[in-house]
Amino acid sequence: MLPAPPEPIRTSSYSQQKANLAMSNIVSIPLNKLTRSARNVRKSGSESIDDLASSILVHGLIHNLTVVEQFADNGENSGKYEVVAGGRRFAALQRLAKQKKVPKTFAVPCLVVDPEPLRKPVSPKIPFGWPCIRLTNSSPSTI
Repeated sequence: MLPAPPEPIRTSSYSQQKANLAMSNIVSIPLNKLTRSARNVRKSGSESIDDLASSILVHGLIHNLTVVEQFADNGENSGKYEVVAGGRRFAALQRLAKQKKVPKTFAVPCLVVDPEPLRKPVSPKIPFGWPCIRLTNSSPSTI
């Protein structure tokens, strides 16, 4: 027997969540406000999206997506978010919405992160957004 799906996230409203963003970076964002980011590290794995979509229908979305706010060319917030981690989960949710198995406004739990560390690589050999640890004589520190 399969375990019961996790309880849905109980939230007030999207605007109240956004106002409380400083207190908690995990918010529920409508699926239609999310876009795929070019910063997403994984470039393969699209062949298993159907399996992942089926799993999400049965078990729910177990792990949140990681997003950054998307800004327009004039620097203002566009009202959308780029998915920087969880691209396959996002693609599976989009497929479920296209198949009308979830609404286009499905509330997706997302961790909103600061885009600043993602803008430039630490090293030409390390992709954007990868954490890097520098070992020192006393203790490890994050670069």
